[in-house]
Amino acid sequence: MKYGYVVFDMDGTLIDTCEAIQQSLRDTIVMLTGKTPAKAEMRATFGTPSDVGLKMLGVRDEDIQRGILLWSENIKKYEDTPRAFPGVRELMDGLKAGGCRIGIATSKNAAELEHSREQFGDIVSRADCVICADDTAEHKPEPGPLLKYMERTGAKPSEVLYVGDTVYDMQCARGAGVDFALARWGNPDGRVDADYDEPTPLALLEKLR
Repeated sequence: MKYGYVVFDMDGTLIDTCEAIQQSLRDTIVMLTGKTPAKAEMRATFGTPSDVGLKMLGVRDEDIQRGILLWSENIKKYEDTPRAFPGVRELMDGLKAGGCRIGIATSKNAAELEHSREQFGDIVSRADCVICADDTAEHKPEPGPLLKYMERTGAKPSEVLYVGDTVYDMQCARGAGVDFALARWGNPDGRVDADYDEPTPLALLEKLR
């Protein structure tokens, strides 16, 4: 394998949560502001922590914590929509079989991560190290999540590949000095500079052998 460590974003990379996030976020913004956000506006928040995304969509500072709680409740209405992207389990297993250590660096907070464990525990458990928003003072697009991952694992930047679906993931990787793979399967129309840009998880696995 070309890398000793491969780290994954979660939403839009390992798990297809786009519909659930978009619908529940829309409901939350309508409740808090009375306005319906456009899809492009909501998409621009993907990959950021919950509080940042709400601020980007016009939620007042004093309503942010209430908004996070509302969003957590609203997303429960769409719990049947998230699914693992086809091939991500095989990608992770193939990398591990080739000697790679698997990590996750997500903008989810600890409570959101725990909810994902309940739904997709077999995917989360494939990672040797998981970094969430509560683990770092700075968040994507800043390099903090990957710097924390390397601190915990002892990995060097040249040994690490980060796989994500947003420009924030790419900026996080660049800031940390690690290579970046665009999860094209989670962002088919995105224009993001990447070292690898493959249409499926299995295509990426072949590139990394």
